[in-house]
Amino acid sequence: MDNAEFHEWLERLNDDELSAAEREQLMSAIGSEQQKQEAFLNHYMLAAALEEQLAIDAERSPLNSRLRNWKPILPWGIAAALALFILLSQFMPDTPDSSNEKTSFLALLVNEAGAQFSDENAPDDIRFQKGNYKLKAGTIHLRFTNGADVVMKAPTAFEINDGFHMRLHHGRIWAMAPPSAQGFTVATPGVDYEDLGTEFAISVDRHTGASKLHVIDGQVDARHPDSKDLISSVTGGQSLRFANGKPEQTDTPDLKSYSTPGDIGFLRWQQNRAAFGKDDPDLIGYYPFTKSNSLLNEAANAITGNGEIHGARWVSGRWPGKQALLFDRDTDFVELDIPGKYEELSLATWVKLDRFDHSHNSIFNSNGWDAGDVHWTIHRNRSMQIGFSGAKISSSSQSLKTIPTNQWIHIASTLSLSSGKSCVYLNGELAGARQIERRSAMIRPGSGRIGNWLEGDRIDQAPMRALRGKMDELAIWKRALTEVEIKELVEAGKPSALWSIESK
Repeated sequence: MDNAEFHEWLERLNDDELSAAEREQLMSAIGSEQQKQEAFLNHYMLAAALEEQLAIDAERSPLNSRLRNWKPILPWGIAAALALFILLSQFMPDTPDSSNEKTSFLALLVNEAGAQFSDENAPDDIRFQKGNYKLKAGTIHLRFTNGADVVMKAPTAFEINDGFHMRLHHGRIWAMAPPSAQGFTVATPGVDYEDLGTEFAISVDRHTGASKLHVIDGQVDARHPDSKDLISSVTGGQSLRFANGKPEQTDTPDLKSYSTPGDIGFLRWQQNRAAFGKDDPDLIGYYPFTKSNSLLNEAANAITGNGEIHGARWVSGRWPGKQALLFDRDTDFVELDIPGKYEELSLATWVKLDRFDHSHNSIFNSNGWDAGDVHWTIHRNRSMQIGFSGAKISSSSQSLKTIPTNQWIHIASTLSLSSGKSCVYLNGELAGARQIERRSAMIRPGSGRIGNWLEGDRIDQAPMRALRGKMDELAIWKRALTEVEIKELVEAGKPSALWSIESK
């Protein structure tokens, strides 16, 4: 089974379209190669949970309602996928490139921002096995094999005993346990906190060993670590402090001092934003999409101006707290001027598209089709192209990857008169390339629109090109980026550490 067929069957499995015989064939293929095991794991980890988790539309909620809209999708499916992956890795023969020690794990690093571990207490890449760990800087999000999520920020010292048991030596954690993780236990000095399918926060003082528990939703039982006798049951909205061998009621802790899944991606993006393109003289436009009356350009060597927003509305972006612009009406667009004439041009953005209502759907289109004008569009068949007026451009030299909907993706495009190529990229991979036969015109985008087409009053009979979906972050260069550079953009802005999307 080749890779294309394998990913097609994964999608059919997700849609419950495989017969029993086909399921058996797919499982056999997964068991035969580590690469397919990894793809299977990522597919379910992301498709079943991360997309929903990282697409929360609510802004930060106060105190105990902070994540009230968080609902993991099919956590039992995630746990089953992980369990199968581990089971397969145990029975796979050892090879020089793959051993049981490297493929087995108890938790995975789902996301991180500036994470640094002590050298003697660090994970194996993104895999966490049984052992002690010390997070000395940054923030991390772990997902255990049972589907439980644990988020912590430095300084924190913890130990993973197995898929259902961890020990917090000191620091703060925010945990979310779906039904598949019922019984997940966090041990602290003198008391074990056993989850009954809920969401909670725990802190342990580094010097005194005193612990505090706050239950956001559901119930957590505090138990004696040796006898397992029940000390106290704590339910949603309640807090418990345990010190010197005794439990006591306590006030709600400052929950803003804890980190949640959405906080990490946003924090990582903010760190990257501060340095984005500062030493790149070819970056002429960088729009981080921060809520304002206009689309602000933060490029150090800005040539393009701010974008004028018409109709498009600010909504939640790739993470809670991050903004994006929503284009969902024929009158929504952002007017943007890209002055000057160029031998090369690159544009890159993150989008989450809902559907394709028109034969052409605009990412950026110059207002008109005069010499040098640029059109970057997605067709109704979900193929993507960029071109400009004044050159003869060949048909695609290869099959175009199609653009998926309802998930955050990174798209980029390049035009180069010097190399004679027009290229488009999806999630850092080349999606299509065409040859440019130069005539007289230079690349001259001029006044144009993000998410739509045409200036002022629409030209009669001109096709509508209104986009349907969200856009989050846009950058423009006066050179053709390489595939390596585009991959780096994707890596820096991806929604999570495990983010991966296979497009058909």
